[in-house]
Amino acid sequence: MIQLYVEKNTDQMRSTLMSVGLARLLHELEPASAAVRLADMGSCYAISAAYDREQAHAFLKRRGMLPQILPALIKEFSPGEQKTLAADPQSSVMYRYKPRGFPEAFVADYKAEREKQQASKGKKAERQEGGEDARHRDFPLWAHFCSYFGKGSVMRGTYPEALHAWWAHQGQAAHQLLDLILDLYAELPNDPEAAARVWIKDIQPSLPPTDIEIGAWISASIAVSPSTCKGHNRPAVAMGLNADTLQAFWLEMYLALAGYMVVGMPYRSGPHALLYYPLPADMAYERLQQTMDQYRQKPEMRQLYDQYSLERVKLDALAYLTYYENLIERLREALLDDPFDSGSAEQLMGLAGYFYKENGGAQIPFDEVVFSTPSWLPLASADDCARALDILHDHRDMIQAIRGPRYELNSDELLLIEKYRRFITTGGTQTWIDFAISYHFYRFAKIENAYLPNFHRSLFEDTLKEIMMSERRDYRPILESPGFQAITNAIRACTVTERYYQDVKKQTRSFKVRHGLGDDLLRYAHDAERFLMELSSFIHDYSRESSNVQADSGETRPFVTAENIADVVQLVNDYGPRIVAHLLVAVGYASDYRKSDNA
Repeated sequence: MIQLYVEKNTDQMRSTLMSVGLARLLHELEPASAAVRLADMGSCYAISAAYDREQAHAFLKRRGMLPQILPALIKEFSPGEQKTLAADPQSSVMYRYKPRGFPEAFVADYKAEREKQQASKGKKAERQEGGEDARHRDFPLWAHFCSYFGKGSVMRGTYPEALHAWWAHQGQAAHQLLDLILDLYAELPNDPEAAARVWIKDIQPSLPPTDIEIGAWISASIAVSPSTCKGHNRPAVAMGLNADTLQAFWLEMYLALAGYMVVGMPYRSGPHALLYYPLPADMAYERLQQTMDQYRQKPEMRQLYDQYSLERVKLDALAYLTYYENLIERLREALLDDPFDSGSAEQLMGLAGYFYKENGGAQIPFDEVVFSTPSWLPLASADDCARALDILHDHRDMIQAIRGPRYELNSDELLLIEKYRRFITTGGTQTWIDFAISYHFYRFAKIENAYLPNFHRSLFEDTLKEIMMSERRDYRPILESPGFQAITNAIRACTVTERYYQDVKKQTRSFKVRHGLGDDLLRYAHDAERFLMELSSFIHDYSRESSNVQADSGETRPFVTAENIADVVQLVNDYGPRIVAHLLVAVGYASDYRKSDNA
């Protein structure tokens, strides 16, 4: 069995994409018997294949060439290239993006695909049900390199140079390159500089002439190597800082670009670029590839890609939800086919996102976020997966609906979505409660806006219970306490429910809306005595108003008893005022109508 390792360096994206590219190479050598697996070992990625080196060479001999795991991207020639071709139609520029003899099956005509996409805009109504979408599923990947990312900067050097270098290895050179790869990644730490010296000495001299000049070292592209593309890549740095582009062994860039084509999830946020990519835990390469192929064909993914005006914080949240919905749908399908499928034991892949900020027409690496794997979702069975999908769908509906005037987010919306983004990057109970409270206050202020969905109490509690199980903490005694439930009913009655009657239904009511109640209760959440005084003051006013209105008009609303108050006092004593106060507000402001009630 072949066992290879890709060392994790300071550039997580580069290491991850190289690992996927290497796994794809081993898989494509012999897909029928490869059984290639990719696993995160902490300090490195381990890639294994169910065949040995001798068999690998036998597969290569039977194939006749190395697998082409990176497509040739045909794009429009730049103005400079057009001038060169006008002066010399036989110039090597003609073959820059597609080497002579390159298999047509591995050619992507980006120019033609873009023209098809542009022609299809505004004609969605003409498309028949079941008809073929004009846009290729991988179109966003190609556009990221050829158009949107730095105006095609990747395609001016790194991509074609890596493509030509790989294609040049035919015959015996292909076997030599395969040995070089197996040796380079057989041990840790990887030593690409030593591998480059071997390539220069033993392989490069025997290569046939190529359409463009190739060498051992090419520019490290920020598109797949964002945090190790500038500075020094040599030991001697005594001469000072260097902001020039780093040079990388062409093989590393080829594998990284190939991995990007498998798992990359590119999006745009106005002029800025984002790339999301999975962090495989332990899974078969074939399942990884199938999962990403399915993701690219999801309507939700395509719609999100087309909404390129979304602010980064909202795009992060929606990309996260769409990604995990796809993974769990795949898991559910596997469990429906076989409830004992070993794939169900595989961990969900993590998700990372890199943000490139536009600056003067180019995208500059800015920051990276690693999102929390939603371990709080129940996924032991197909039914569990169905419930998890319901939860994620409801989350997405809420985030999708948050929008400001003219669909632009103002400070209120940005802060609110940032609360959700904090939840998906940490996954803790408190961040979920904080988001719920912020959403409740936001919707309470904008309750007349029908586009904002209710935040159902059931959704809050279902999500919270799953998080608590993953964290091994239990607030169910609080949620199930009769006193807690009675007081949350009172909070709801004089806030969201009363405002709904008066401002949405336009009904004349005798009860007043308690604006600012949530803030009043949270103000002293750090101090048990002051919190209980504030809560008692509210219950006193609430009960007095309820009695007076009932006596005058006969209108009623939920009452709070002495036993209910005693229950909450005991909860504060047992759990502390902070969590009790936050849960009272989070549940009290939540909608008490389930989906079926609103159908």
